[in-house]
Parts: sequence; structure tokens; C-alpha cells
Amino acid sequence: MGNGAQPPVAVGVPERAEAIEVVRYLEQHGVSVAEIGPDGPRRYDAVHVGTLHRFKGLAYVRDDSGADLPRQYPADVDISAWVPMP
Repeated sequence: MGNGAQPPVAVGVPERAEAIEVVRYLEQHGVSVAEIGPDGPRRYDAVHVGTLHRFKGLAYVRDDSGADLPRQYPADVDISAWVPMP
């Protein structure tokens, strides 16, 4: 990344169903998303979304922004509360 490009934002979730939910939500709100597959993300210029298993072996910069997201949550939690809306 020596060309000044910003590292991608990434969202890691425990289960595949949650990854699908996050992808849908972000796409509905006009956010470019690259789901992380077996070979990693296919795009660099998008929010990377995948299960924690898919993130294994990939390098991302830790976010120390102070975001306080729960480690575990019930399946019926509305993730829209986690995404700041303009």
C-alpha cells in the first residue's frame, strides 16, 4: 500500500448467515461490498465482509475508534444500530 491507498474496512462475523445479513444491509444503503470467499476478497475498494473463519490468515489494521460492538448477540439483533447513518 505504498501508493497512499487506504486499507479496506472489514466486518467479521461469527456465522455465514450474519455475513449475508451484513452484506444485504450495506448494499441496501449504497455501500460497495466485497464478500470474503475461500480465496479472500475479490475487490480492494469495498468493505470486506466475511466470517471470522474466512479472515484467518488475512491482515487488517486494528480499529481503535472506540466502537463498542457486542462479542456475541442474539440472531434477532438489528445490525442497523451498528452502522452510523448520515
